[in-house]
Amino acid sequence: MEQIILIHVTGQDRPGITASLSKVLADYGVEILDIGQVVIHDFLTLGIMIRLPSDSRPVLKDVLFKAHELGVTMKLHPLEEPRYSAWVDAADRPRHIVTLLARSISAEHISGIATSSMTTA
Repeated sequence: MEQIILIHVTGQDRPGITASLSKVLADYGVEILDIGQVVIHDFLTLGIMIRLPSDSRPVLKDVLFKAHELGVTMKLHPLEEPRYSAWVDAADRPRHIVTLLARSISAEHISGIATSSMTTA
């Protein structure tokens, strides 16, 4: 039975982490449904949503081993098909990209923008 898994990786960023982890997934023919990555002050947060083939145990074992080898933390979050489908169906809802340019940005600024977007959504 196929499974949908959200892989969540965090740790000190350095070249090759995403390439190494995706190579393991590629070796097993894993389908990548979504991917997002951000680096803030050399700290990596990487999310990869995958659809695993029926026999997924070797994939998960090998990707966890590779994460350990790379010195990053990995958590696996299984998603049920209805939850994934609801997420896909909601993909066409309005989204916002906000860019703030300032010498200093406070939590109050972020809170004000986030609160404002909640009331207009």
